[in-house]
Parts: sequence; C-alpha cells; structure tokens
Amino acid sequence: MDEYEKAQTQVVWDDSFIKQLSDFIGPLGMAFFHEVIDKHGHLNVVLPGKGIPHPVHMREGMQVRNAMRDIHTAIGHPHESAHWYDNQWQSAVKMCMGIPTICFKCNDSGDSFVLRGGRYDKIPCPECKG
Repeated sequence: MDEYEKAQTQVVWDDSFIKQLSDFIGPLGMAFFHEVIDKHGHLNVVLPGKGIPHPVHMREGMQVRNAMRDIHTAIGHPHESAHWYDNQWQSAVKMCMGIPTICFKCNDSGDSFVLRGGRYDKIPCPECKG
C-alpha cells in the first residue's frame, strides 16, 4: 500500500487518542464544529468573512492536524504523512463529537452538500447512498 492509498483508508480511532484530541478542542471548539456541521453538513467549508474568506480546513483544521501530530508524539506513535493528517482530521473531530463517519468517500456521515443551480442542496453521497 502506497502513501496515497494509506491516506484514503478508514481509521479505527483509539479511545485515548480521541479523549486527548477532545480535550485539545475543548467546549468552544466543539461548539464551533457543531455549528459548522449543523449549518453545512460537513466540516470542509469556506465560511464568509469580513472581506476575507475563512477556510475551516486551513485554520481550525491545521490546528487539529498539529494537535494530532503532537498526540502521536506523546503516545509514541510514529507520525503519519501530511496527506494522512489532511484526510483524517475531519473523521477524528467527528469522532470527538460522537458522529461516526460511515463513508470515507464523502467523509460526511452519509450526506454531502452539492452545488446545483447556484445553491447547495443536501443529497445522498453517490458512493454510500446516504
């Protein structure tokens, strides 16, 4: 299995890892991620800002990915590739929130927001059929 294939595989999260990541995210972070999921259906969004867009993947996602690396260091787990952290941070956050990821194609617990006709509609993922 090459690095790309490994980055795409489903992860079984260790309870200790999820506990430490939940502690890092904290109540305010959990509230933020719940708000994003409630409004958009997934975490990989760009929120409108005051003139500057707010890409969740680049801001909060980067903080979570760095925390994941730090936790791996603390527990003696070897670091994964940057692609692995990029692909898995949303799944880890959703596990912290108690939302299981059921489809790693949409990484979205079965629903995906798709742009149709100039607006986003919530439709079933074509891979897992929601």
